[in-house]
Amino acid sequence: MKLIKVIILTLSLFIVSNSTLCYGAIYDKDEYNEICKVLQENNIVDEIKPRNTYINRKECIKGVMRVIGTTDEVANEWSNVSFYEPIFSDMAEEDNGYVIFAGVHRIALGIPEVIAVVSNNKYYANNFKPKNSAKVKDCVAFIMRCIEERENAEDCDKLFSDAEKMGLISKNDSFYNDKYLYAYAYYNMLYRMLNEQRYYYVKE
Repeated sequence: MKLIKVIILTLSLFIVSNSTLCYGAIYDKDEYNEICKVLQENNIVDEIKPRNTYINRKECIKGVMRVIGTTDEVANEWSNVSFYEPIFSDMAEEDNGYVIFAGVHRIALGIPEVIAVVSNNKYYANNFKPKNSAKVKDCVAFIMRCIEERENAEDCDKLFSDAEKMGLISKNDSFYNDKYLYAYAYYNMLYRMLNEQRYYYVKE
């Protein structure tokens, strides 16, 4: 089993030609194409989607985990791990290795939902909701939990504020006030994450 090790690492990116292009409106066309090209050439995303396509939570965490070095092989190993209790109530381990791995290391956190009330006591399920559209704040939170170890990992508003201070997101971004995560915002934040030092990095 490959383990997650705590180190500081910045990846060097190598850009080559003849990659799939994508077109967006955040930067000029050439700059946006370069962002998409870098993500594909470094195997961060499997395909480039139209810029106004919603990104779901499962896809969002997959890209973030790939930036910190998680490969399909590592994810597949976590798909075969059996837990006494599931990491997320609404997801089996099979075919969900990226999410499970992220959940174990609290990069991805669940969404508690009340499933029963007995004698005024509430019982919760910890769901990930993988097919739900990710929010911009979800993506920022996933990324920030990789960049720094922090006690306030559940406070998405604080994570968003910290991300703004370090330049991961800016009020000048066209997606700054968006609730849900479109592909063009997702690709830009992954690209910025590539150029940050990471607290977590998956290494053999």
